[in-house]
Amino acid sequence: MAEKTVPVQPVPCANVSLHDLVSGLVQSLLPLTIRRHNLVLNEISRDLRVGADENMLAYVLWRLINGAIQSTQNVCIHIEAITVGDRLMILIKDVGTYFIILFPVNTGKCSMLPKSWEEHQYRKW
Repeated sequence: MAEKTVPVQPVPCANVSLHDLVSGLVQSLLPLTIRRHNLVLNEISRDLRVGADENMLAYVLWRLINGAIQSTQNVCIHIEAITVGDRLMILIKDVGTYFIILFPVNTGKCSMLPKSWEEHQYRKW
């Protein structure tokens, strides 16, 4: 019996405004933020855009921001993004803990995030 091959579907890639994406996520988490008496500051430049799978990026950022909010109380959480060479670093900082996501930018192609949560390069310091 011959095996069927399933064509790989291309990942939808968009020119994503990182500031707008994070603002929407922070807004959706506002009820939890208020219950935990936290403050979340989106310090990402308004003109920073990345070529990425917007849904996957939103999923990863939502998980990290939600975790930072749930694990703290009465703190200010800072969300920043900086480029270092050809890498974009997204930092989510709360009380002494940094969550960092690294992925390539300026490659002329869609910056791919890994397919599963466990594959993401992030650190909790």
